[in-house]
Amino acid sequence: MAVPLPKEPERDEETPEECVFRPVRGPDGRWSIEQLPLTLDVLLHPRKDDHVPQSDPHTRILNPLVDVLRRYLERQRQPDLAVFTDLLIIWGVVGLRNVSPDVSVVEGLADRRAVDRSLDLGEQEGARVRLVVEVVSPSSKLQRAKDEEHNPEVFRRAGVEDLVLVYPPRPDGTEPLRLKHLSLDPGGRYREARPDRRGRFLLRSVGLRISADGDRLALEDAVTGDRLLSSEEAEAAAYRVEIRAASEAAARREAEAELARLREEVARLRAR
Repeated sequence: MAVPLPKEPERDEETPEECVFRPVRGPDGRWSIEQLPLTLDVLLHPRKDDHVPQSDPHTRILNPLVDVLRRYLERQRQPDLAVFTDLLIIWGVVGLRNVSPDVSVVEGLADRRAVDRSLDLGEQEGARVRLVVEVVSPSSKLQRAKDEEHNPEVFRRAGVEDLVLVYPPRPDGTEPLRLKHLSLDPGGRYREARPDRRGRFLLRSVGLRISADGDRLALEDAVTGDRLLSSEEAEAAAYRVEIRAASEAAARREAEAELARLREEVARLRAR
């Protein structure tokens, strides 16, 4: 059973800048949250209920992406694909350590609703991770080493088809948001993919194209070329359509009223 974690764990003055919040059960059976220094070993061997505080850029990039992916899969009615965040993946393969990617798309789950904070693929026949997206920390050398040096080999050995590394823009504007896409070739090796002329990378695992759009990520349907909207963007678009429709309806009513007035005027003049 998963242990509920506080939404906003508070740090004290003695807590290091990089830390992990981990639930620990005491001798009396009660749970408490411990603040531990973040080390490479902790990052490479995460536990199910570990919580590493994320930066605002990290959240601003991932939240819309997850929303768009989930909306797309629901609209396409692809029950075999599910999107997760910070899911501890237990590969069930000897020598392959567990990982907890920022975003993972998993195929072949018998019941996605039964998945909480961890997924044991050894217990899910036919299930596999198709896509992983990681936001690379611009300030943490430890997390950067995890994302760039250590975890890609795990994903390669596990057969993850598409791995996208996202580099947030610098606050001073000196570096824009950029992407690195590693695609699994037929020989089981990762090859760094090249973007097309519009800066888009093809994610064959989900049939989408991904690119940087200002300080956020953009997704397009690889077949139709349609840009996928987040819930917020879809609501804004629907509101604009409603306003335009209301404006056009009001204009029609005014035109009809003016036409009726002119007809009455013509009839009055003929009656003289």
